[in-house]
Amino acid sequence: MLASTVSQSRARANGVQSSAPSDVPPAWTRTDRLLARATAWALFGLGLLYILTTTAGFVIAGGLQAPIVDPAFALMELLILVEAPLIVMLFVSLHPYAAPKSRSFSLAAFGLVVVQRVLVASHGKH
Repeated sequence: MLASTVSQSRARANGVQSSAPSDVPPAWTRTDRLLARATAWALFGLGLLYILTTTAGFVIAGGLQAPIVDPAFALMELLILVEAPLIVMLFVSLHPYAAPKSRSFSLAAFGLVVVQRVLVASHGKH
């Protein structure tokens, strides 16, 4: 038995909780996997719709130099707003899978995604 395991066992026996990261792999439940998979596939599908909408917008506008106009532009904005909570949900569902040593990076990535999504959602609101 390793010395660190023995000391952790003694600490638990004495009622002391350790805040040190353990080498035990995180518990990623079946629900977590299903949620992550469904969210990723939904984002993939919405991404394909966004590509099709952008292409149609350029065709309607008459070329790559002209700005995309409604209804394509409105649909593109709607797709972005629908994607926003799905991206956050994907990060939430993947966080439990992060290695214990990398959890702070996963949490930082989640925070940055939330900030980015709030900025995108609030863009254009005056």
